[in-house]
Amino acid sequence: MAARLSLLLCCVAAGKADLERGIAVTYVDNGLVSSHTAVVDGASIKYLQAGSLEAPKVLLFCHGAAFSARTWQIVGALDAAASQGMAAVAIDLPGYNGSERPRSVPREHFLGRFAEAIGVSTAPDRGLLVVSASMGGTYALPFVLSPGPYHVAGYLTAAGSTAALAGQRSAVPALFLFGDQDPRLAQDRAPYESAFARSQTIVFANAPHPCYLRDVAAAHEFVDLLLEFAGGHAVR
Repeated sequence: MAARLSLLLCCVAAGKADLERGIAVTYVDNGLVSSHTAVVDGASIKYLQAGSLEAPKVLLFCHGAAFSARTWQIVGALDAAASQGMAAVAIDLPGYNGSERPRSVPREHFLGRFAEAIGVSTAPDRGLLVVSASMGGTYALPFVLSPGPYHVAGYLTAAGSTAALAGQRSAVPALFLFGDQDPRLAQDRAPYESAFARSQTIVFANAPHPCYLRDVAAAHEFVDLLLEFAGGHAVR
């Protein structure tokens, strides 16, 4: 049984890697994204950044379990946000791509500690927009619901984990993205829409769990939706 489960997980990861490779071949690196390392509770955390943290809006990206910070880069999200005068920070979450695990920082507190470590402003006129995919929601959603001194201006998630909801309610504007072939659509859509009064859900046609990686067109649509949402514009 354990061997079968291990084989299944390997096949799923391989399939998701194929999706990512299909997008990566179209990505053009314009030199806007740079690599950095932050220290959170003594642990080295790798991340990618495009744009200045002095920007009026900072986007924090939390990847899914089969991916990494670079996934957000090859989709084009980091370059696009920086080109619009925002800062984009994609984290290699603890245990991924060489990022270490902070021993005394629980998952639900990690994003706040990371934002503090890289110097994200807590000024009320400086907004944070949090972006997550799948497992990344276990880091992102607790922060959105309880951001401490930070002002969260919005939450965009592609089938991010709903585990932290537990009956909570939030006034943060939210955009939920799903693929119509994702089995989590049926179970997660209603809890999200119930928890976030100011929310919208968009379902990508013929798309899997990582809906933004369905194909190049889906990656472009994801970036367009992100920019509309981050800019405070109504999402079409």
